[in-house]
Amino acid sequence: DKLNHIRSIASQFPASQEKIAEQLLAFQITHDEVENQYFIQPNGSVLGNEAKLYIGLKPDKSWLRMKIKYYGDNWLFVQSYKIAADSFRWQSSSLSFERDHSGGNVWEWIDKSPTEEDIRNMQALATAENPIIRFQGKQYYSDFKLTGEQKNSITSTLRLYELLQF
Repeated sequence: DKLNHIRSIASQFPASQEKIAEQLLAFQITHDEVENQYFIQPNGSVLGNEAKLYIGLKPDKSWLRMKIKYYGDNWLFVQSYKIAADSFRWQSSSLSFERDHSGGNVWEWIDKSPTEEDIRNMQALATAENPIIRFQGKQYYSDFKLTGEQKNSITSTLRLYELLQF
């Protein structure tokens, strides 16, 4: 399936077909046959805290999505998050995080179309030596340090997204 997805996606961009196909190897690709759209996400575990970008693709357009997720064994009732990326600091406004739980674990997340500011923030996290997201709840907070793999996936997703422009 993955190879067929790669062929189908890359064939839409003849000028950069080989480069796109090569980069797609590092991503998970799902296809929604009803909507005729692909979702292209970085490889890696979905359990645990995460900060990632991923791509939606239809035959005539592509779009970027951003997901920020807290995962733990205690509810935070996250209302906002703060970024500390080396000397860079940024605080989100109040946000409506989704929530779910199972097997003694909880997760709270936002999944949205990123603004230009969100993209700059994700780039700051991806290039920082010490990239931290603080999930801020009603009473408590939890800090999450991005892994090297997560930092690389942000950069790779942005690079692929540039190639997938119509």
